[in-house]
Amino acid sequence: MTLRLRERFLWAAKGVVLWLVQRPSLRWLPLPYPSVATPEAWLEQAQKQAKDKVQSFRHVDKAWRQGKFNLKNLGDCAHLRQRLGLRVSFIEDPLVEGMVMGMAAKGLNTKIRKAVQEEAQAQAKKLSSDARREEEARTLIGPRGGLPSLRSDLIRLAALLHVPIEDSDTVEKLKEKVKPMIAILKEKSPPLTAVK
Repeated sequence: MTLRLRERFLWAAKGVVLWLVQRPSLRWLPLPYPSVATPEAWLEQAQKQAKDKVQSFRHVDKAWRQGKFNLKNLGDCAHLRQRLGLRVSFIEDPLVEGMVMGMAAKGLNTKIRKAVQEEAQAQAKKLSSDARREEEARTLIGPRGGLPSLRSDLIRLAALLHVPIEDSDTVEKLKEKVKPMIAILKEKSPPLTAVK
């Protein structure tokens, strides 16, 4: 198994070297950051890296003088960066750690949505009586029965009204699910409170 992995790695590395041999125009060029989309921004990045002593100033200057900061080379260097990975591409650049930490992990948004939904349901369960839940739900509804526009408020309202919700529900779906319960709530008269 280990030998197979090693051979696969060597095969991939030789493939990258063969790809680079066919593109001598990439000589002296630094790899662009993932956020760089224009040759001008790429040149700025290279000059900043040379100033921070991450890249050789002489190499950046030579590439600039030869007019190598163009769209074709930018596309080729971006492709090379993808093949190598961020950590290898920017091994000497201290900004790479921030870039890696700033990249969203796979499924992170789904996890956050699920956590928000669970928190709203837990808060709704804490309210012991139905009257308190109803009162809390009325605070989220507008004076004429208008629904909240924020997803988090809609999830909280659905939890208070015991409406089943799913992770994939959009704001519009949530509004459609909550509307029948709002109609029932509007028919009920709100509890009278003593005026002090």
